Amino acid sequence: MSKMHKKINFDVCTSCNHACNFCSNPDKRTKKAKTSYQDFVKVMDNVLRHVSTHELGLSAKGEVLLNKDLESIIIHCKQVYKSPMSISAQMAHYAMRSARDHCLNLDQIR
Repeated sequence: MSKMHKKINFDVCTSCNHACNFCSNPDKRTKKAKTSYQDFVKVMDNVLRHVSTHELGLSAKGEVLLNKDLESIIIHCKQVYKSPMSISAQMAHYAMRSARDHCLNLDQIR
């Protein structure tokens, strides 16, 4: 059986430092959490046994840059999964230059 070839988006953070009136994140039913490096690797290794990817996106229902393990996750993805990567971030608390430095030469920041 051949693998499906898809873009994979992985939510790594549901915490947010904003309270935008159009966003569903402030909803109290949204559990506030950050995916640990260990959990990310465990899940992605399992997913990639069944799916190949042409792009890996790290996104969040919150602010992806609030995840303290983001740098380790990005390094692992670049070194092990060798797939083009992007993140979706608000970056309100970072200058664009420092965010790009923090994000270790990602292929795209959205």
